[in-house]
Amino acid sequence: MKKHLKTTKNRLDGSRTRVWDGDTLKGRMFCQFVGLGYQCFLHTKIKELKEKLESSLGDKKLAEKDKDQNADLLKWLKKQSMQSLIDWFDCIELTSLRSDDGTVTQRSSDTKRDRLFFTLLGIPGFEDKPQTQLKVSP
Repeated sequence: MKKHLKTTKNRLDGSRTRVWDGDTLKGRMFCQFVGLGYQCFLHTKIKELKEKLESSLGDKKLAEKDKDQNADLLKWLKKQSMQSLIDWFDCIELTSLRSDDGTVTQRSSDTKRDRLFFTLLGIPGFEDKPQTQLKVSP
């Protein structure tokens, strides 16, 4: 609980509220609550991902290349705190442009490890493609 209060105060703008009326204070506190919920959800998903990666290292059916990638991702995740992960991915942007004949999606620079991380978390749009390649969806 102490960790969550520290997160709220330091990361979710929960220090002094500096508002003039009660409705603004309620709205601000609600937004902080939603942000804390998302952070707890993400923490749980990353913990599950670490467990999944650890179990995949002992899988004999998995190719050596995939095992090496999973081991590298697991090693990197174990070194990162939740805030450093959020800071790391703060710079990645996914841009979608809609046209009559399809959607073109382009993302800013990322690494193979980043794409594997998002793919294993189930976030679409980060399949293993070269950075300069565009994905066209009808």
